[in-house]
Amino acid sequence: MKPLIELLRSIRSATALHVHLRFLDEFLYLVGPTLKMYIRWKVSSNDVEDILQEALTDIALGIDNCHASTESAVWGWCYTITHRKIAQHYRIQERRIPLANIEEIVLAVKWSGEVAPIYPDERLKLDAALKMLGDADEPCVLYLLERFIFQQTFEEMGDSHGKSPDAMRQRVNRCLELAGELVGKEES
Repeated sequence: MKPLIELLRSIRSATALHVHLRFLDEFLYLVGPTLKMYIRWKVSSNDVEDILQEALTDIALGIDNCHASTESAVWGWCYTITHRKIAQHYRIQERRIPLANIEEIVLAVKWSGEVAPIYPDERLKLDAALKMLGDADEPCVLYLLERFIFQQTFEEMGDSHGKSPDAMRQRVNRCLELAGELVGKEES
């Protein structure tokens, strides 16, 4: 196996695509196991392979922009890309809404079916609206679920969030307006 810096130079100087890809494959094969250990050290084992694939993809796509001139600089470049992917993973994890326990979900679905059934096309629209709303303003999803799925009063919501009932009413109304705007944009 060639050292990393030689592989990088070979990748840069390759004129034929198949030669470029062969050197790139060898480069990724060489850095992959070390980066995998680095990722495993930073995140839970369930996400290691996904993060590794994203990091190797970014390395492969950006290899022509790597201007490292030493072996340690090449490793530093690879670690920087991998570190950014790990940070991106944690940012995504932070934005996820904690799921309700299964009993609450089953109860809510059973209750909603008894009151007024939600038809599949309506459920798809609702799922899409909640997804867009969660991306735009995460607390809104929680407020709307509490108010309309779990039928909490504004007083109950205010108590659990440390706000007044009027403040919760205003927040829910703003969330409804935002949801309407997002659904309107999606349908346009």
